[in-house]
This record gives sequence, C-alpha cells and structure tokens, in this order.
Amino acid sequence: GSFPGSSHSPPAIEDASETQEKSGDWEIDGRLLKIGEKIACGSCGDLYRGIYLGQDVAVKILRSEHLNDTLEDEFAQEVSILREVQHRNVVRFIGACTKSPQLSIVTEYMPGGSLYDYLHKNHNVLKLSQLLKFAIDVCKGMEYLHQNHIIHRDLKTANLLMDTDNFGMFSYIVYDDNFYNVLVTSKPLAFGVQMFLGTVDVAFGVACGIWDSLGYLTSPNIEYFIGGTEFGRLTEVICIGICTIVVKVADFGVARFLNQGGVMTAETGTYRWMAPEVINHQPYDQKADVFSFAVVLWELVTAKVPYDTMTPLQAALGVRQGLRPELPENAHPKLLDLMQRCWEAAPDKRPSFSEITTELETLFEEVKVYNLHN
Repeated sequence: GSFPGSSHSPPAIEDASETQEKSGDWEIDGRLLKIGEKIACGSCGDLYRGIYLGQDVAVKILRSEHLNDTLEDEFAQEVSILREVQHRNVVRFIGACTKSPQLSIVTEYMPGGSLYDYLHKNHNVLKLSQLLKFAIDVCKGMEYLHQNHIIHRDLKTANLLMDTDNFGMFSYIVYDDNFYNVLVTSKPLAFGVQMFLGTVDVAFGVACGIWDSLGYLTSPNIEYFIGGTEFGRLTEVICIGICTIVVKVADFGVARFLNQGGVMTAETGTYRWMAPEVINHQPYDQKADVFSFAVVLWELVTAKVPYDTMTPLQAALGVRQGLRPELPENAHPKLLDLMQRCWEAAPDKRPSFSEITTELETLFEEVKVYNLHN
C-alpha cells in the first residue's frame, strides 16, 4: 500500500523517542533481518519481503531522504497502533527497528498479495459465497479496530491483504492397484469411514462440490499432497486439503486513535475510497471507514476499479456532489441495499461494522442453504 505523510495530521500519540524508550521486546535487531525483494513502493517508503528468525516477513522501510519530525511521529504512531492490535483479520505485527537512520516495521508476510491485485490484475470474478467471505473478513477486522477506538482512514483493496489458512476438512483418496476405484474418507485410513466409492474424477468432483457449496472453496486454493504408502499392497494416497483465503486489514500508516484529542479533519486516505466529510475537511469519525468499505464492497461485487474513467481528483469532486459508483444490475439486492446505506452522505445514517457483519453473515448462511439445495 501507499505510505502517505501528511503535514496537517493531528498530533501523534507519542513521538519517536518515547516509542524507542517503550520498545521492549518488540524492538528488532536489524542485523537479524534479511531483506529480500521489493514488493511495493510508497510515497515515503518501500515494502520488502524478508526473513526474520526463520519466518517470512514483510518489512516496510522508510526512506532516509524523506525522514523528518512529522514522518518519524507518524512512524511512531503506526508502531503504537500495531503493537496494540491482535486479531485474525488484522495483519500481525512482529516488531520494528526504531533506531535511525533506517526506521522499519516488520509484519507477517501475506503470500496472497492484495485484494486489489487479486481483483484487478489477476481479473478474478468472485462467486457470491467467496465475495461474502472476503467482505466478512474485512468487517471483522474493522469491527475489532473500531472497538479498540482506532480509525484506519485509508481502507481500500490495496490495503487488504490475503493469506491462506488451512481448513480442517480433508479427504484422503486411496487408489487400488488398477487406479480406477477410489475410496474417499474423511480421516486417515487408520480411522477411515467409507464415504464414497467410484472413480477418482467423480470423487474429486463430489468433494469439491460439497466444499464449494459451503463457500469454502476458491479455485486457486486446492492443494494436493501426494505420497506413496503401503497398505498390504502398494497404493497412492492423495490428500485434498482445502486452503481457504483469509483477508486481513493492513497498512496503519495513517491510522489514528479516536480519542487522541482534537477534531480529525486531515485529508488523509485515497480519493477513490474517501468519504465526503474527509474530502471536505469536515470533522469525521469511524463512519468514514464505513464509507470506504462500501466502495470496497462495490469492488468485490463488480471486480472493477471505482470511477475508472475519472482521475482520483475528479472522483473526489464528484463524491462531494453526491456521485457514487454505478450500481451493478446483477448483484444480490441485499448487497446493493447495504452498499447504499454504507455510502450515505450523512455519516450517522451509515451502519456500524458490527451491524454490517451481522447482515453479511446472515446472507452468507442463506447463500449456503440455497447452494446445498440447488
């Protein structure tokens, strides 16, 4: 994501020197950090893939030529927020190097990349069950942040990263000698109960059909584990394990604590996703993130970039005057209704993330039931 600095941001909760004094056990020794390929560029820093103590990590490094008091305070602010949050749908903080000249933040590496790239560079069109699962992940992460009085201020698909999470439903497919008949069990053969007997193609299709109807299967995420094992006679055992995608909220470069003092009027974020009150330099609160989520939801439904025929500035001027992305005709009516409530011009008319999560989970259950019966 981008790492915008803002000269008119509200005062940081603590400055960089105070952060260093409180660093404790999350201060990272730069000598133990191996920096690899660059994976993203921002206005004031770059994102690299790295290795720290044997684990894959993402390393955000502020460029030394851009360092000033404002940027160092924003860096301290990001660290102070990241070290306070821990949730399945928020990128996990590992540590930071707070010693100048190379200030850096280390988080878990997200192998799936950003939701923006997934939708727009890879041209993936999501099924309704997948779309809802992604949207629920985002909502749960944002609900957690808001419960902890944190406003993200730059919620967009480029700041939503994708990880894989091994799902606990496995099928073990065992061929007999002629590689025709196949036994599919829900557990390893030592405990196995026969569920289905037929050809491997049919069995695989049945397994995938069940997972897909439950909303767990996303096409790039079927993993095959192949190994020869002997059960009286030589057979091949294939385990189909489904890895579900988990979406996590990332990039807290411009996030703020709600109770930080002063009215938030800094124009921070990215125009295509920005709430009108932020564009207008009016006071705003957590409902500005809800507006941004509405645009994210629209992206998930359409797989398009919002206002793609306009420049970011033209989009912002349009949003100020009531412009919103064009509603897709083929979308689920409940999603269209939710979208429109989330991008209401008046912030107090927008629902909270806890309300949105409840609505989306209810719809997800309805979709699962519908899929199972059709």
